[in-house]
Amino acid sequence: MTSRRVALPSVPARTAWGVGLGLATVLGVADALPLEAPGAATSAQALALTLARDLLPWYGWAALAPVLVAVAARWPLGSAPLWRSTLVHLAAGVGLSALKLVALSPLTALLYGWGDAGASWGGGVRWLLAHRLVTNLVMYGFAATVATAALARRQARAAELAASRLEAELARAEVQLLRAQLEPHFLFNALNAVTAYVRADPPLAERMLARVSELLRLVLRLSAAAEVSLEEEMTLVERYAEIHRLRFGGGPRFRVDAPAEVLAARVPGVVLQPLVENAFRHAAADGEVIVRATRDGDRLMLSVSNTNGAVGAGEPGSGREMGLANTRARLQRIYGDDARLTLRTEADATVAEIALPWCVADR
Repeated sequence: MTSRRVALPSVPARTAWGVGLGLATVLGVADALPLEAPGAATSAQALALTLARDLLPWYGWAALAPVLVAVAARWPLGSAPLWRSTLVHLAAGVGLSALKLVALSPLTALLYGWGDAGASWGGGVRWLLAHRLVTNLVMYGFAATVATAALARRQARAAELAASRLEAELARAEVQLLRAQLEPHFLFNALNAVTAYVRADPPLAERMLARVSELLRLVLRLSAAAEVSLEEEMTLVERYAEIHRLRFGGGPRFRVDAPAEVLAARVPGVVLQPLVENAFRHAAADGEVIVRATRDGDRLMLSVSNTNGAVGAGEPGSGREMGLANTRARLQRIYGDDARLTLRTEADATVAEIALPWCVADR
């Protein structure tokens, strides 16, 4: 089995030059710092000469930064197969070091002289290649290591950002899917309520149709929003309860218990309706369905209870179970572990309770 080389994303030449120039300046100045203080008469001249000598080699590599970065991006240092990346960087190091030494030879002669090579330019270049090539190979290795590490970090950050965006998109898609499952179910129940009285009691059917039309407009508006106010959500469940009682000619009483100070809290649209529907189906005819909302520190507590009713969430695959399961899944997708939906029994009541992070809209 052969290893596949994975290239790193490169960067624009302007960025490579900018970063290279900044890093070369830092390294050159750091090289020039540990000096004995020159005499007062020659301090400025000596300092300028020392800085020029120490900056020149690093500025040469800064000029070659785009080429070096391109090589590091295509053949990351230490990448598999190791022998290939080693040979590539050895060849690049020798070639770029020789190019830099030759290109900067006039400035090198001006700042350093030719040493023992005399005054000949050809002899000076040969002297530089013989005495400075290994040093420049070490500098290339340092620069290639920094470039490879920076490119790998850039790739990791880009991958992390892409994964975060993908997760957010998947979460939004799943929430939309859950809504798409709930809304047809709600629509069919509402229309069934009207058709049941079209012939038996036309005035009641007409009244119910007006209420259903109003309710559906409200559902479509609230479900299209990521979050709505608790006051809007309470209006929705009150309309639903009114239609339910019209359909069955009475049935369980309905009551909302929510102090004014919690009505501005933000909640997912159409989050209570499936619970209210479930409560009405389980409540006894002489029972009561109560929707409560309270604030508990940094939590918003919502509960829907049905008194004197049966206990349970519905048979597997039923609309009731789907409504509760989808509501729980929506909360998990939107809030993660910061929200929960629980079912419990209290004496003669069944209670569905939602805990959400407390949040109000910015005004």
